[in-house]
Amino acid sequence: MAWIFFSKSDKTTDEPSFNIDELRSSLQRTAEGVGDLTLEIVGIAGRVDLLSQKVNEEANMFRDLQVNASSMLESNNTVNQSVNLTKDVVTRAIDNISDSKVTINSSIGNIKELSESVTESSIELEKLSSALRQVKKITSTIASISKQTNLLALNATIEASRAGEAGRGFAVVAEEVKSLSKKAGEATTEISNTINALANQIESLVDMSERNTTKAETVKQDAELIGNAINLLETDIQSIDENSSNIVTAATDIDHHCNITVEGLNNLTEDVEEANERFSKTKDRINALRNSVEEIVRHTLVEGIETIDTPMVELCQELAKTVSTVYEDGVEKGLIAEADMFDFDYQEIPDTNPVQFNTKFVKFCDKVLPAIQEPVLENKRIATCTATDINGFIPRHINARHNQQRPDDPTWNTLNCRSMRIYNDSAGLAAAKNRNKFLLQTYRIPYLGGQYAVLKDCSAPIYINGKHWGCMRITYDIKITDEEGNDAMQDKNFQEVLKQDKFMQDNKNKIQKVNQ
Repeated sequence: MAWIFFSKSDKTTDEPSFNIDELRSSLQRTAEGVGDLTLEIVGIAGRVDLLSQKVNEEANMFRDLQVNASSMLESNNTVNQSVNLTKDVVTRAIDNISDSKVTINSSIGNIKELSESVTESSIELEKLSSALRQVKKITSTIASISKQTNLLALNATIEASRAGEAGRGFAVVAEEVKSLSKKAGEATTEISNTINALANQIESLVDMSERNTTKAETVKQDAELIGNAINLLETDIQSIDENSSNIVTAATDIDHHCNITVEGLNNLTEDVEEANERFSKTKDRINALRNSVEEIVRHTLVEGIETIDTPMVELCQELAKTVSTVYEDGVEKGLIAEADMFDFDYQEIPDTNPVQFNTKFVKFCDKVLPAIQEPVLENKRIATCTATDINGFIPRHINARHNQQRPDDPTWNTLNCRSMRIYNDSAGLAAAKNRNKFLLQTYRIPYLGGQYAVLKDCSAPIYINGKHWGCMRITYDIKITDEEGNDAMQDKNFQEVLKQDKFMQDNKNKIQKVNQ
């Protein structure tokens, strides 16, 4: 910043002695220096804003990590509790298996004894069946003898009757023998029938015993398998018990480390949040400093002394007066009602992205504004020139940014379809609501490919029959920078940048058609 010193002469005088040319030159240098300072402040503010955003994102990430770490700690506690419960269950299971093993081993022994008993019974039944078969043979022999005896008795009776009186005693004996033989035959038949029935029953028992023996052997083998399974189960559960102990130890270690991690994250979160708060305060202070410097710039604009911003301020004021005159003439000629010029009931246009709006003054502005705005763009310092209502709504942008939206292409629409949209950011609203003769602002906005546009913004109020409608805005002296504020487009003005813009090339025919 240049300082102005007034020299004193030896003579007493009522007026200071100074050189007006030196004052003008000093004021111009001051304005230029303050302007450069403003650009530097805006660059710093942009970088601080980026850092603030990153720190804020980191603070959010740390808060998320804090929540996740706490959740992990709770989950680990749950795991620890579950493992301890599992270990208790496994311990009881081992005790139960030990008790069951004794019972099962005893049962297996009983099953073996039963199997052996069934096998022995089968053997005894087989012996009994063999003995019955032998008895049956003897019975058959007795029956045969009985028949023969009966036949002999019959022959003896016949011979006794032939002998007459001499054979009567022999006949009596023969008759008794015959009777005895008959009874012996009947008894033998009855014994044979009984033996046959008993043999059939024993045969059935033998068959049943054989089947039971097979089943008993199967049960015996199954019992041995059960015993082996119990032994394996006991081994596995003991292994589970050992692993559970290891898990409990590991979970305890994890719990310890989680507590340390959560404590560390809590401390880091507090530090990051404190840094975030400091960045926020720093950003506010830088914005306040920028506003103060912009106010200094405004005061350097003294009538009769031209600075680097004077041409833009005068042009913007002249354009604002022109727009005011055109608006008032339109009202006077009945082209539009004055109330319609203040229609701020914005109607959203369906299927637009970004959202566009319609009002009663859009068509009128579409007719009258291009003739005022477009010639201004011949000045290579100027990037845009737009009339904005008091709420930041731009009814008609410059031709290069006035196009029909493309479906499902918000990126292209954002850059190329800027009419009928509301720009209610802090800079836009400050310009729209300003009632001073002019307002100078310097700020940074995102551009393409991670770059930023640092620009100056001059605005002057527009009135319609004494009522504040909005403002005329000119953005100029745009500088394209990278994230760190380094010049990314050296020796190129913004108009040349627009010509190289891929969006502009893609839309070249439409732009030419609109200009025609």
